[in-house]
Amino acid sequence: MQRASFPLLKGLVLLNCTGSPLPETARFSLDCPRLTGLAYLHAPVFFFPLAALEDLDLNRPSPELSLQTLCALAEAAPRLRTLKINWTKPAPRSEGNAAHFPRLGTLAIKDCHYPETILDCIDAPALSTLSLDECLLSRPPASPSEQRTIRSFPAVHTLRLRQVCVQRLGPGYADPLPVFQYTPAIKVLELGRWCQLHMTAVVTHFAWMKPIPFRSLHTLQVSGPANYVFVHLSKILTQRMQGELPLVELSRAGRRL
Repeated sequence: MQRASFPLLKGLVLLNCTGSPLPETARFSLDCPRLTGLAYLHAPVFFFPLAALEDLDLNRPSPELSLQTLCALAEAAPRLRTLKINWTKPAPRSEGNAAHFPRLGTLAIKDCHYPETILDCIDAPALSTLSLDECLLSRPPASPSEQRTIRSFPAVHTLRLRQVCVQRLGPGYADPLPVFQYTPAIKVLELGRWCQLHMTAVVTHFAWMKPIPFRSLHTLQVSGPANYVFVHLSKILTQRMQGELPLVELSRAGRRL
């Protein structure tokens, strides 16, 4: 394996322009003691010592995103604070195991089918902000046989769902969306850039969840076709008032309602 030293390097982008996976022989090791930012763009993911790394962007890495890959990352970059993942396929099941990121505060997942499979692979006790963008979310279990253990991120205070789709969400699903169960203590919920169909479905679902979810929630921000969901937003407000869990702020497209 080739090795190179860059003692002053602080930011690095690794880009694969070939359009095909790189062979193992193309891998190399870097000595970058000051590297704080790293991005993989369509490149094979391999980790060299990254003691100072704080920000990492995995944009369609190869070959596949797995628990083994995340564990290698956690070991190589113990100071990681921000992780961005753009990955279409669901991650393989973790079978209860997880990669431990003690300092990770922000996790952003984009363009992923069932991002919950990635969340199942991550143990991040300090995680405070979770963003899911252009993702296909799992539906609530339709029967006890579909129930599974949900990993919780109790320190997350902000959940952002932007332009996401929901698989087969209908009135028969009274249990909360799995993604909501990962973040039980959120204070801010942002629902943004959704089509009418999915925005209406999720807000309706949120309004009918029992018991009232997110006891610490004080801010609900909605952007997109909110004209179609005002009835359900009103129900959410009424429920929380009656349950002595009032919202402090409800806003649409940055404007308070």
